[in-house]
Amino acid sequence: MDSTKNRLMAIASTLFVGALVMGMHTSVFAQGDSDLNRQLAQARAATAKYHDVLAALEDGFVVLPPGICEENSNGALGIHYINVPRFLSPDVNELEPEFLNYMPTGDGNIRLVSLAYGNRVLFRDTRPPDTPGYRPGLFPWQQAAIPPYLEEVSGAFSLFGQPAEGPTFEGRWVYLITVNIWAPNPLGMFVEGNPRLTCPTL
Repeated sequence: MDSTKNRLMAIASTLFVGALVMGMHTSVFAQGDSDLNRQLAQARAATAKYHDVLAALEDGFVVLPPGICEENSNGALGIHYINVPRFLSPDVNELEPEFLNYMPTGDGNIRLVSLAYGNRVLFRDTRPPDTPGYRPGLFPWQQAAIPPYLEEVSGAFSLFGQPAEGPTFEGRWVYLITVNIWAPNPLGMFVEGNPRLTCPTL
């Protein structure tokens, strides 16, 4: 009898601890979701004005060449607009995206579908300064192949609890985070390329 009672007490204790731990995890996840939703709401409020592309132009955004609607294997990305001063700054702020992505609407207009935050990768030359071709200071690298003597110094960042993807080569090495706050993406809030969007055929 005592053996059975002890086993039952042990099982009950285990179940209680398990429930307590699950409750703690649920609380942490809920807090994380709350923080994320708050940050996304702030980003929406800060970028709502860019539904009018003229407001984006007034704030310094320009069309990123080649200025056409782009797609990847996930779906459409849209036409990219870039704010060059923001992109060149090492600071990344969720209220000030470096990129805005617009989709053609078929009637000659465009609509805002997503934001993107980006930061250049800066490298330094680790060779002795007297090496021929040595480059001093910190600098971006604009070739797809990175020589082994270059060391990444800065560029990586996190926003919305997400680490930026990268480094990827986009004419230069960059870190990027896409945020699909203006057009739902079934693949996820932070996935680049939306299968629900399609670029018009030329």
